[in-house]
Amino acid sequence: MSAALRRQVSLRSSLVLLIAGSMLPFLFVSGVLVQRLVHDSRSTIERTLLDSARQQSTALDAEMNASVRALQTLAVGRALVTGDLPAFEVQAREAVRTQPGWKGIRLLAPDGRVLVNTAVPPGEDPGAAVDMPSVALAVQTRAPTVAPLRRGPRGTLGFAVRVPVRDGETLRYILSAVIPSDTVSDLLARVAPFPNEWTRVVVDAEGTVVARTRSPERFVGRPATDSFKTRTGAADAAFYRDTSLEGEQVYVAFSHSAFSNWVSAVVVPVAVMDGPLRRSMFTLVGVGLLVLLVSTAGAYWLAGRIASDIAGAARSAGALARGEPVVAAGSLVSEVTSLGRSLEAAAA
Repeated sequence: MSAALRRQVSLRSSLVLLIAGSMLPFLFVSGVLVQRLVHDSRSTIERTLLDSARQQSTALDAEMNASVRALQTLAVGRALVTGDLPAFEVQAREAVRTQPGWKGIRLLAPDGRVLVNTAVPPGEDPGAAVDMPSVALAVQTRAPTVAPLRRGPRGTLGFAVRVPVRDGETLRYILSAVIPSDTVSDLLARVAPFPNEWTRVVVDAEGTVVARTRSPERFVGRPATDSFKTRTGAADAAFYRDTSLEGEQVYVAFSHSAFSNWVSAVVVPVAVMDGPLRRSMFTLVGVGLLVLLVSTAGAYWLAGRIASDIAGAARSAGALARGEPVVAAGSLVSEVTSLGRSLEAAAA
């Protein structure tokens, strides 16, 4: 037997291979398109999260700058300019009542001594400064600064916005507004609507959670994860995958505040973000495989019918060779039917 005959395959196998071969390029192109669709969808979500983090950071800066402007207005009042501290204390207490986000006002000397504290009744000991490093920074830079989150004498969590008060080149005071962390939490709730699965977070320059929309009672005042501090310390804004404080796999988009250098972040669980994309990809892959399966099954059935008809024609040719009557059977393929009729006519 020649090598050509040994390499023969059945019609059924040939047709199945033909259909499968013609479907593979379609499936390959479909796979590439699906991958591109998933990539584009993920890029869109990443941009949305980063824009949301930047929007949150901008709102935080606006809130901080509003406090700075209010303090600067108070600093140029006549009482403070003339050094009339009792009169200034009256003005400061009135200012606290008009600023719903403030817990109190403290006036400090450049050496850190507290001269006026609206958080205590008039005449009582004003206490000591809560965060001396931020006071020293304001003295050194002579520019508005934001202190990190601290726990006050009464156990409340808050931070201070500090404004230097100068007389020409002479630094006279450090004027501070004490702001509770709840003010930042209220700010996050006002920024923009977002899905329930998203978590908005604000972290101070030391890596302490200042505000959090999910489980604030558990995590506000606690340090952020080491990986979060490492990634946010390496870039002004980025999107990456991390593990949340709850131990959940999440995607994080963050942006630094230009004024305070605090970090505003938006956190989304991996399952929430990847779930719809993964389901879409599996659906498209499943449809492609189903099409391949149906096409192959149809080719297998059709090849079987054609092979059976050709085998019938071969039997008719054998009968003709033996001088026996030939009865041609119909076929799905017109050429096979014509062959059978020709064999029948030849026998006649």
